[in-house]
Amino acid sequence: MPVGKSIIDIAKDVIQTEADSVLKLKGRIDQNFDEVCQILKNCMGKLF
Repeated sequence: MPVGKSIIDIAKDVIQTEADSVLKLKGRIDQNFDEVCQILKNCMGKLF
């Protein structure tokens, strides 16, 4: 294995980065999110 971080350390860093990003999203959920969810819920057929 090359000198430097182990694959385990790299994996842990990646997971921490992803977790931090998800937590930042928490503060961005507002009334707009609810409105979009309601619109999507009421759609008929395929959306994508």
